[in-house]
Amino acid sequence: MESKYFSLREIEGVGGTHDSYLKRSVAERVDALAHVIDVDQLAEFIGGKRVVNPGLRCDWVIEKELFPGIKIFYLYSHPDDEFGASLQVLFSGDRLKLMKGEDLAVQAIAVLNHMLRYVRVSHTDKKLPPICSMV
Repeated sequence: MESKYFSLREIEGVGGTHDSYLKRSVAERVDALAHVIDVDQLAEFIGGKRVVNPGLRCDWVIEKELFPGIKIFYLYSHPDDEFGASLQVLFSGDRLKLMKGEDLAVQAIAVLNHMLRYVRVSHTDKKLPPICSMV
């Protein structure tokens, strides 16, 4: 994983409002990702790639290049006995400062919605969280 990655809050600064919008959207979608069986197929489905040995405490990381010089990283951890599932969205790239926080949030959510489409098409026989049918 790249050495410099940032949360939307770090990119926008203290006055930014899009970090909370992104976090709410992630929270609505994170439980559906527990149904992902093959992370490599998910990464391929969204046009990204799985990060092998990311050096972070999570179950998997997918990297998606939005534009040249701008990448999104999705860091997922499965639920356990103590904590629910978690998903963190981080950004990286030498052209990152050219993007507005609103655009980054919208793009990150659009890719996340496409992940849920993967869950839906790969589990036609399962009862999935309602959000999978809404995207």
